[in-house]
Amino acid sequence: DAVNYDDIEFVPYPVMVQPKLNGIRARWAEGILTTRQGKTIPRHVLPHIYVSLKAYQGLVFDGELYCHNMAFQDVCARVSIKQIKPHDDYKSIDYYPFDVISTKHSADRQMILMSIHPQAVQSILCRDTPTQENMLTSAVQKGYEGIMLRLLGVPYIIGRTKALIKCKKWSYINGAIINLVEGQGKYLGSTGALAVRLINNAIVHVSGGLSDKQRLTYWTEP
Repeated sequence: DAVNYDDIEFVPYPVMVQPKLNGIRARWAEGILTTRQGKTIPRHVLPHIYVSLKAYQGLVFDGELYCHNMAFQDVCARVSIKQIKPHDDYKSIDYYPFDVISTKHSADRQMILMSIHPQAVQSILCRDTPTQENMLTSAVQKGYEGIMLRLLGVPYIIGRTKALIKCKKWSYINGAIINLVEGQGKYLGSTGALAVRLINNAIVHVSGGLSDKQRLTYWTEP
């Protein structure tokens, strides 16, 4: 898992930069899609993705189940492993691999990924902080959650690592919490997002900024 940009002392440029997708993380290996907790995503939930990934049987992908500009909770509804039949709008979700799991170095993995998969999350070399800031601004303007920074010269690392850094822009606005939205995957049975009514009466779902303890406490305590 990635560390937060604010929690590191410096970035050892150059790095590879990717847009950060706000979807459901999933691994493709041995013909099966699994969640980050290792639970199988049934074939009937996303049959079109299983068909499209059959061509990559010999590879292991780390990626995101995602639809650009779709709210996170709506993505969750279409990917839920509890469904006994596909969601009516399941085809709006697709699989976007952002890494190949192997011992090759990060830049090599990204080159391989972008050369073989048409929906690979694109990686661009970044050499300094001003360029990174411009990339972050551009990604947010295009509707992405932020950017991911991948250090060069390292193999795929399982678990939390400083070789992968997430960087987001935050804006502050007043609003009132009107409801809690249950999470999916890691946050099933706890708060996945806060439903917030803004001063213009628009309702948005805010999923960031909560610790795991806060998510569970808010969901289980009155």
